[in-house]
Amino acid sequence: MKLHIFLWLGLAGWLGCNTTGSTETEGAATGAGAPAFESQLLPYFPDLGNIDTLYVVNEEDEVEGDSIPPELLWAELDSALLAQVAYGPDMESLVVVGRGYWMQDSTHRACWMQVEQFWWKFQYALIYDTQKGIFTSLQPLAEFYGGEGGQIASVSWVFDRDGDGDPDILTRASEHFLEILNMDEGEVQERISEEVYLWQWTDGAFQAVEPVDSARLVKGWPVEWGW
Repeated sequence: MKLHIFLWLGLAGWLGCNTTGSTETEGAATGAGAPAFESQLLPYFPDLGNIDTLYVVNEEDEVEGDSIPPELLWAELDSALLAQVAYGPDMESLVVVGRGYWMQDSTHRACWMQVEQFWWKFQYALIYDTQKGIFTSLQPLAEFYGGEGGQIASVSWVFDRDGDGDPDILTRASEHFLEILNMDEGEVQERISEEVYLWQWTDGAFQAVEPVDSARLVKGWPVEWGW
């Protein structure tokens, strides 16, 4: 997950020149504390109800659900969030599907979103603040991207790890790559690395939990990566 950040810098710069912030869809406020605007993205995410444990992995089969017009993402997400969603402003190669949503706490929705661009696949929890009427953050759940020289993949479990009533996230990630040992002789060595990340819901956002006992969690939460 850490290695793909640089791929988004070009998009962030492009959007910095073309986007000044989130654009909210005008609507009528209802009830005390209701937002003055209502997102047009929300209907694309059906209610998943109360979740116990949600396992998020990129599947080979086509995902069912209504595709979200990329124009809606560009209209409602600010430049920082958009820089995490897409690899450049090429909307023709971008396919976004809303999988559903769960209530992260009393005032935040976690909108489960799948993004495909080229042959890369990503799944995120897009956090919506129901009081402010805006999307505030994007939490990676599952990723698969790379090329012939290496690939990076991750999967996540969403569950209440600390027993406080709010879902947390455990993410397993692996990088598969070829290390060149001798350029002249074409000698290469296959390498595989493993990482574990814990995320706790705190103050309206997912915060990293440190330290992490990676060796124990790798054994306790096994994944077949396919390499």
